[in-house]
Amino acid sequence: MKVEQKQKNRNDEVLRMELQVMQHVTGRFFCDIVHKGQTEKITFIVMTLLGKPLDEIRRAQAGRRFSNPTAMKIGMQMIRAFKKLHHAGYIHRDVKPANMAPGYHHPELLHLFDFGLSRYIFKPDGPGHLRPARSKVAFRGTYRYCSINAHMCRDQGRVDDLWGLLYSLIELCTGSLPWTGMKQVESLSIKTAITDDELFQECPRSFRKVKKKLAQFKFEDQPDYDTLLMMLYREIFSLGEQKLLKEPFEWQMRSEDMNPFNHTKRCKEEDEENTIGTVESEYDSVD
Repeated sequence: MKVEQKQKNRNDEVLRMELQVMQHVTGRFFCDIVHKGQTEKITFIVMTLLGKPLDEIRRAQAGRRFSNPTAMKIGMQMIRAFKKLHHAGYIHRDVKPANMAPGYHHPELLHLFDFGLSRYIFKPDGPGHLRPARSKVAFRGTYRYCSINAHMCRDQGRVDDLWGLLYSLIELCTGSLPWTGMKQVESLSIKTAITDDELFQECPRSFRKVKKKLAQFKFEDQPDYDTLLMMLYREIFSLGEQKLLKEPFEWQMRSEDMNPFNHTKRCKEEDEENTIGTVESEYDSVD
């Protein structure tokens, strides 16, 4: 359940955007709206019950990380989720493990949620007509996971969500990112300068290929989701680990990982950086 106090300016209401996205993007990988309503002072949404978010589940694992096959399986589901979200005309703009979680009743299925900073990317005249990139925008997202493009306050496109996913997957299988806990300028500096050998030292080989592919996409491009998926599938098959695709996730073996009311204690250095940004209207200015 999410609750928000009503704002004087409706464009400041995060739940309004959240509700808009949830009404347009339904089915696998997304929460259902169970109930919604408002009073004189608040707006609320009751949605599908989820398990703990992936950042909490990761910290409860041995070594505070997932295995590489698990990280790849997470990536496969999330690429499909973003393909669905983007085809509906929305980008997320705050992609991170804290905004991904298994279903409480279906823990084998991951969900993408928290759409308060999302934006509709098509023109009002119809789907498929992309709104032009704005020359300068306010930062929206979380510095740890955002793309270099977002760091530089450039308009975010579909590919920027996938950069956020890649950084999330690296953290899930290594336990941390090289710039974790750093401020914006330091984080950007390391993201720009780090080599692939340093960044992917303990990651699946396919993650390097994903990064190389993402670097080819521009703001206006529709990412090649199927090719990205195949990169992950091929590595699992090359390792002879295809049986893992049907095996349960780690969290399905541990009931405490699924209890959303039993939170895992954070380390100080792993405290989540705050999300930065405000909601925009569906057809906000493109100036």
